[in-house]
Amino acid sequence: MSRLMGLFQGALAAGLATAVLAQSLSPSEIDPQSLRRPRATWNQAEREFAFANWDRIFSTRTIARGKQVHPLAEGAPLPTFSPGGKGAMQLQRNIDDFKLAGIVVLHDGKQRL
Repeated sequence: MSRLMGLFQGALAAGLATAVLAQSLSPSEIDPQSLRRPRATWNQAEREFAFANWDRIFSTRTIARGKQVHPLAEGAPLPTFSPGGKGAMQLQRNIDDFKLAGIVVLHDGKQRL
């Protein structure tokens, strides 16, 4: 049990040291390979770098679209996110805080947001 606890403490210390070091790095100093650890451990600079350079971190490939493209059906807007409402304001804060490029909500095969 003490060996397992020692391994856990070592892994935790290494993770914290990596997170502290990464906090001090600018995006130009981030090594793409270092971001192959769990995304929950990324700081904001690492998230911004990673999402802008996803193909440098993870294997990617382009998948050609089919011959026939079908538009998504429009569903009723979600009342929680009605313009000017509390949900819409919170969503906008999250978009701003997390620098989201966009969000799509599909429900029962229809685009709701």
